[in-house]
Amino acid sequence: MDQNHLYKIIRETVSLYIEEYDDDTNLLGITPVRNIIYILSDLEKGLSFVIDDFFINEVKQFSIDNLCKVIPKYLFQTANN
Repeated sequence: MDQNHLYKIIRETVSLYIEEYDDDTNLLGITPVRNIIYILSDLEKGLSFVIDDFFINEVKQFSIDNLCKVIPKYLFQTANN
């Protein structure tokens, strides 16, 4: 999956739960935890990767920019397992 397509999917998913944000905004500070759980769940199902402790540790800065950097690592791992 190319980076532009991944960005579009992440941005569309986040936009379902959060109206105003920038790509580098830490979303943990502007939305309830429930929305973060929904976003992660939707991304996990839609992109077919597994969220584990390592993933959570890498996305402590929960922004569009960081998700675009971290998720590809987990897509690759899932494809190889």
